[in-house]
Amino acid sequence: MNGVATLLGQRIRRDRLQIAMWTIGTSLLAAFAYIGVSESYGTAQDRTSLLAAAIANPVILLFRGLPSGADEGAFITFLILPWLCLLAAFMSTFLAVRHTRGEEETGRAELLGATPASRSAPLIATVVHGTLSNLLLAALVAVAFIATGLEPVGSVVTGGAAGSVGLVFLGVGLVGGQLFRTSRGANSASVWTLLALFVVAGLGNALGTPSDDLQRIDSSWLTWLSPVGWAENTRPFSEDNACGVQVLVAADFDCSVSSSRR
Repeated sequence: MNGVATLLGQRIRRDRLQIAMWTIGTSLLAAFAYIGVSESYGTAQDRTSLLAAAIANPVILLFRGLPSGADEGAFITFLILPWLCLLAAFMSTFLAVRHTRGEEETGRAELLGATPASRSAPLIATVVHGTLSNLLLAALVAVAFIATGLEPVGSVVTGGAAGSVGLVFLGVGLVGGQLFRTSRGANSASVWTLLALFVVAGLGNALGTPSDDLQRIDSSWLTWLSPVGWAENTRPFSEDNACGVQVLVAADFDCSVSSSRR
């Protein structure tokens, strides 16, 4: 559409430092998680003991992922995947609000409206920009895990799960930018939504059904109310279930469509 490519290029140039910090920082967190686990829980017995303690104490599960076994990769994602999702979501909501409600507050949206660019060009450029940013984050997380020696399939599923949660919250940010009169209000609502859904996923795990050996949990229905819970149920390095990623992408599409209709 008219003006989309120009707008997209301008936004990528303007956000290049911020997106680099978010994406590289998230991938470094993934790499350091591997290093930390290797040093602190280097043996299967260490990992088995910690999983048993975590499952026996549901409060721990509020701030960790979904236990899927004591294998190294599955154990690392149990510890770090929710936080990778959280960073992707923060990046995406801030990006969406900055380029929608933020543009209106600064007057850039009115200036753009006086050009030949189509009315839908800013929204399309924002969606494409956010999607590319999350694809980059997903790829860097996957590369970080592969570089440590973990299995490629599980690494890609982990990156895809985190990036897909980011896509969902790109849609949440777009909707928030339409519902609230200020960018501060839209950002606040998006952040509170994210934190609430993060807690919902943790509660769903805490209320789930543990295996007899206390190494795995089948999450409760509550987990499926949260995108973070969908991401955790991909179970990287265990089941590598990509269906959760597909559901997340579909949810982002629905949010983006809803925003475009307002």
